Amino acid sequence: VTVASLASGGLMNCSGGDAVSGWGLVNYAMLPPLLIAGLALVLLVQVERKKAVHV
Repeated sequence: VTVASLASGGLMNCSGGDAVSGWGLVNYAMLPPLLIAGLALVLLVQVERKKAVHV
């Protein structure tokens, strides 16, 4: 969490011309980890459903 907080602060303040464009970059940077977490959650639910059917 600390690394993500510092990285987002760096993106927001050092990238783009102002805080608004920097905030947009923070949102784009967080998209891949969020997609990976969502995919992992979907796969976990599918595995658990298969286990429940076979028990």
